Amino acid sequence: MKAISLFCSVSLWTIIFCVSASGCGSSESMPLSKSEQFASTGSEDVSDINEIAMNQVPTEGSSLDPEVSEDSAVERKIIYESELRIEVTSFDDIPARVKDVVKAHDGYVASSSLDGISGTRRSGTWVIKVPIRKYADFLDQAGKLGELQSQNENSTEVTAQFYDLEGRIRTKKQEESRMLKHLEEDTAKLEETLAVERELMRIRTELESMQGRMRLLAHQVDFSTVTLHVQEYRDYQPEQQLGFMAEVQRTFSVSISRLVVFIRTLAIVLVGVLPWVLVLFLPALFIVRWCSSWLNKLLTSFIQGWRKWWNIKIQ
Repeated sequence: MKAISLFCSVSLWTIIFCVSASGCGSSESMPLSKSEQFASTGSEDVSDINEIAMNQVPTEGSSLDPEVSEDSAVERKIIYESELRIEVTSFDDIPARVKDVVKAHDGYVASSSLDGISGTRRSGTWVIKVPIRKYADFLDQAGKLGELQSQNENSTEVTAQFYDLEGRIRTKKQEESRMLKHLEEDTAKLEETLAVERELMRIRTELESMQGRMRLLAHQVDFSTVTLHVQEYRDYQPEQQLGFMAEVQRTFSVSISRLVVFIRTLAIVLVGVLPWVLVLFLPALFIVRWCSSWLNKLLTSFIQGWRKWWNIKIQ
């Protein structure tokens, strides 16, 4: 009986030991659930995870937001140019009216040219600079100077060029500051100091050139360019079919007009040539006459010598 009870006890303990070993093995091989993994992490790991998650969440206006452009805050730089052609029945007051319109819009005339005289069809061209804030209103007022025939507008965006130049200027200024600081603190040899000064001079030259281009570009952006052409058409009548006598009369009038123009042109040419004739022709005439007399003497002496030789030969 004791042997049987001992055997049962050993068998029972063996079964318990096997079950325990199998349970531990299964618990080690089984993956933890998400809740168990989260529970197994410490408080410091949780805070790190939350911080990473907050950093990955796109904020408003960031580059991760597809609906917000990176250049939404960049001011666009655009150069505006226009060309207007206007016809008027009287050109007398046009220059003064153009001047008044330009002055009323805080602009200025960059260049101008007027053609024709009173009694003929006159025309004028003005290149005008107008502040961009008054550009549209100026076009409207300029178009009312007469009958608007055509209006052409053109715009050129220079945003990238403007900000690229601005960044290069900023970089050059920083480079200049570093060179100045190096020049003040450096106690090296004279050759090194001269080398730094030459480099500083080169940087300043490039910086001044960039700043000049920047000022020109900014002025072109701030002031739009308007080219205004005004043509006078006074008492204009469409051409009609002419009769024979009317056509003869018109042809004769045109021929007389051209003859008068030819005579006037010829007179102007002669007046222009006269100083050259006095300076060049008279000396040339004196030289020709002197050469002619010399040639005559030479020819005469040759003929006389030939005659003497011929007479001697005959004798």
